Amino acid sequence: MEPKLGAFWGFFSAEELRRGQLLGNFSFKKEQTASITAAMGGATFGAMTLVLQGHRSWREAGGDTAELMMRSIGVAPSEALALSQTEFDPLPRIMYFDMA
Repeated sequence: MEPKLGAFWGFFSAEELRRGQLLGNFSFKKEQTASITAAMGGATFGAMTLVLQGHRSWREAGGDTAELMMRSIGVAPSEALALSQTEFDPLPRIMYFDMA
C-alpha cells in the first residue's frame, strides 16, 4: 500500500476506535487497535475487489463489510445492521496531497 495512505488510514481509524471505546460504544482490548485497523483495511480492499469483479454492488459490499466490522468491535448485531443500512451524508472529499 502507498505509505502515506497507509499512515492516514491507520491514524484515522485508531483515533476513531479509541474515541468509540472511551464513549463505551466499542468493546475490545486496547492492544488490539492495530490488528483491528489492519483487519478493517483488508476488509475494505476485499469489498472493493468483490465490487470490481462484479460479485456485489457497492451498497451490498460496503454494508456487509461495515456491519461485520462493527460487530467485531462490540457493536450489538441489531445496531450494526441498522447503521450499515443507514444513508449518511457524504464525507468531504480528501485529496491525495492533503494526506501528506
